[in-house]
Amino acid sequence: LWRAGDRSSAVVVLCSGRQQFSPAGRYKADGISEMLLLHTFTNFEDLTVFLQQCIHQFEAGPFGCILLTLSVIFSRTIELIRKDFDVPTNYLIGTHGYCTQELVNLLLTGKAVSNVFNDTIELGSENGSVTLLKGITVRNDIGFLSRFEHYNICQVGSYLKTPKYPIWVVCSES
Repeated sequence: LWRAGDRSSAVVVLCSGRQQFSPAGRYKADGISEMLLLHTFTNFEDLTVFLQQCIHQFEAGPFGCILLTLSVIFSRTIELIRKDFDVPTNYLIGTHGYCTQELVNLLLTGKAVSNVFNDTIELGSENGSVTLLKGITVRNDIGFLSRFEHYNICQVGSYLKTPKYPIWVVCSES
């Protein structure tokens, strides 16, 4: 979360257990959104203490994954997430409800870049325009490996293949 907030802020989304607002207009209650509370931190130590006190909401119960995902999205902000994408109209949730590579990268690195290779690649065209493909810019704490690399569909860069800690998330066919 701290990395998603550019190491200056973070938002922790928790379930309050009670409705915080009444649905109005076209919004229909989903049993989660109307019970959320957002907690903003600008001090890393305060964030750490708070997370230690409420870690049970992420570990147990039905909403842990949703709370983590919303926390990292609010910490990064929608505006910065769209700037991270190669194409600003991309999504974090793809076909069949699967998370996109952008969401995986957001959760792992704090940035929702579209690719897993190192750094940025510039693609030029005949008319002189340049397309930037954004990848991972620094060695990450947690790694990422993809079975799709075996099929030459993607190339995982060394920043994700050789993480600081011997922990990897592995992407494979479902």
